[in-house]
Parts: sequence; structure tokens; C-alpha cells
Amino acid sequence: MMPLSLFHARGFRIALPVGFAFMVGNYGNVFVSSLFLQQHLGLSPLRAGLAFLPSAAFAVVGNLSSGPITNRFGPRLPIVGGLLLMVGGLLGLVLTAQLGSPLLVALLTIPIGAGGSLAMPPVTGVVLDGVEADLAGTASAVFNTFRQVGGAVAIAVFGAFVAHPETFVTGLRISFVVAAALLLATALLSLRIRRASTA
Repeated sequence: MMPLSLFHARGFRIALPVGFAFMVGNYGNVFVSSLFLQQHLGLSPLRAGLAFLPSAAFAVVGNLSSGPITNRFGPRLPIVGGLLLMVGGLLGLVLTAQLGSPLLVALLTIPIGAGGSLAMPPVTGVVLDGVEADLAGTASAVFNTFRQVGGAVAIAVFGAFVAHPETFVTGLRISFVVAAALLLATALLSLRIRRASTA
């Protein structure tokens, strides 16, 4: 069902862990931060949702900026830069969680949303650029499967970390450190992405 020849392409091999790590960071952030705002800080669902509006707005900016940046500098710059922005936002949440500030959560989720939206479009391009045209659909499906598995793993594992109210902040910090470490590792891996076709 999955031709192993797909893995001959360097870009494809790099894109799979990047997609996985992105979803761990993105889904993990939304899931854990939502619980933090509502269950730990006592915000209503509406107010907790409003805390994510700045991140959503900057995600739009990231998406609009991603194409021009990729066209000018190649895919490596927006991918590495976007992943590092996500790392910065997650580590900021780790360092400020004890303060219990919804405003800080809203501000620190901005680089997570913006970074992810900056990085993901060129990652998809790297996937498709590195394989034969007749395998593009299969490559895209495999990439999206890795992404969805990353999101599912994040919710399952991070949910276990924050399951107990008395250790919620500790679990949040562990979750975000794990996500940041994965994103940092894939940012370093993404330095190997070439501007041209990687097949």
C-alpha cells in the first residue's frame, strides 16, 4: 500500500517527522492550554476561546507570508524559522505557567500559531517536490497520516500528564517541553532541506 521508494527522497524523509512534530506541538498546545485556562484558571469556555484569537489571527498572517518567503528564499528558511517560533512559544508557556495569566497564554500562543502556519505550506511542497508525479497522491496521504498520528499521540500522552489537578502545572510543563524538544529536533533536521528537488 505504501511504496518504499517514497523514502528514497530526502525531502520526504525529512517532512514526515516535521509533520508529526508540528501536530504534537499544535494539537498539544490547544488541548493542554484549553484545559489550563478552563479547569486550572476557571475561565469560561468563551473566554478561553477568546485567548486563542490572537494566535488564529497571526496564523492567517503566517499563511499569507509563507508563499512569498518560500519563493524568495526556498523552503528551508520558513520551515526552520516557523518551527523555532513554535519552540519559543512553548518554552514561554513552560516558564510562565506558574503565574496563571490568561493574557500571557494568549500572547505566547501567537508564535505557535504563526510559526506553524509559516512552516507547514513549504513542508507540503517539499513532500510533493521530492517524489515522482504518479506517487504524489500517495506521498501526500502518508504525510497527512503522520500528521494525524502526531495529533492523536499528543492528546493521549499529554492528557495523561495533566490528568491530576494537583500536578496539572507540572504535567503542562512536561508536555510542552516534550513538544518543544520534538520541534527543535525537526528544525535542526530541516536544515538539510535543499532548495531544489530532493528526489
